[in-house]
Amino acid sequence: MSLCGDSERYGADEVKTWYFEVWNEPNLSPGFWSGTQEEYFKLFKYSVNAIKSVNSAYRVGGPGTAGLQGSLN
Repeated sequence: MSLCGDSERYGADEVKTWYFEVWNEPNLSPGFWSGTQEEYFKLFKYSVNAIKSVNSAYRVGGPGTAGLQGSLN
């Protein structure tokens, strides 16, 4: 996925209706995420800033977690 490419292909009005997910199921460890909770929050912050630098109206959701068990620790 290319955020700028998506903006060009679908148009900003369409992309503004989407939610971008930074990382899928970061609570499944080991496996999908091997960092700490603090590292995830840092990644999330950088990702939000990058997305918003393309268009401040773009939305970021997440994290998309798996089930109720587990943690980011």
